[in-house]
Amino acid sequence: MRWHLEAAWAPLLFRDEAPPARTDPVASPERSASAIAKERDHRTPDGLRLGSFRTLLAELATLTRNRVVPAGVDERAAFDQLSEPTPLQARAFELIGVAPATV
Repeated sequence: MRWHLEAAWAPLLFRDEAPPARTDPVASPERSASAIAKERDHRTPDGLRLGSFRTLLAELATLTRNRVVPAGVDERAAFDQLSEPTPLQARAFELIGVAPATV
């Protein structure tokens, strides 16, 4: 499962999305121009901050769903309040085809 998420989230990670084909299995792998730019800028082409898989998961963990029970009213008036995802969180969910409100 982790490998699939890492592959889907490659645009947000310090990971080469399209590594050049390796012609020599012994030589160090070549890096694409986009991977070099990501490492240099620490940003995606659209300006989102890059990180590791672990830091992206930590960022996603800050999304919250709070159960709100207004004071002095019946429990049936309770509702869930979702935090607004950051642009990075929204993009991460978009890349895996999930709406944050459904999680």
